[in-house]
Amino acid sequence: MDCPYCGKEMEEGMIQNRYPLIWRKGTNRHEIKWVSKEDITLSRSIVNGAAIKVFYCRDCKKMIIDCADPHSDLNNYDPYHY
Repeated sequence: MDCPYCGKEMEEGMIQNRYPLIWRKGTNRHEIKWVSKEDITLSRSIVNGAAIKVFYCRDCKKMIIDCADPHSDLNNYDPYHY
């Protein structure tokens, strides 16, 4: 994937966490006790933790997560089932 900021090739990698990865509007930090309809679950926590595919540009220091890609959530990715 090419970086939309500088046009250089981005590196494919992942972000991991032991808890679900959730995007929530705003910047107020608080304990997540429930997921609302407005939240976007990027990766669910399974036994070994949550993991999502991310592209990183070392020049721009930008990361891209393609939420539309069904293979972004590495916990739900089954290479034998498309």
